[in-house]
Amino acid sequence: MCVEMFLSRDAQLLINDLAPQPHNPGQLTIDAQVTCQFEQQVRAVCGLPLGSTRQHCPAAMANLLGILWQNQSPAREPVASMEEVKLHLYEDAILMQVGKWDT
Repeated sequence: MCVEMFLSRDAQLLINDLAPQPHNPGQLTIDAQVTCQFEQQVRAVCGLPLGSTRQHCPAAMANLLGILWQNQSPAREPVASMEEVKLHLYEDAILMQVGKWDT
């Protein structure tokens, strides 16, 4: 079970999302870890030994709100032109409504 949480400015811990699968803010593990979170889940469910979580390259992730491109598609070309950058987009029409998080 994945729990996505945010810490508010007044130090309250807020639960945003519960999901029975790896959460997409961990997508960076696909390219940066020896064993990504998705493979780890399969290994755990199947009773297999867990893989190495060693990071083999630096990684960072920016999670953007869908409202940033509510009326237009995001510009993919500038990001896609960067050799070592991976772009993961979740263009869910419901999540892209004003006031909804793009998760």
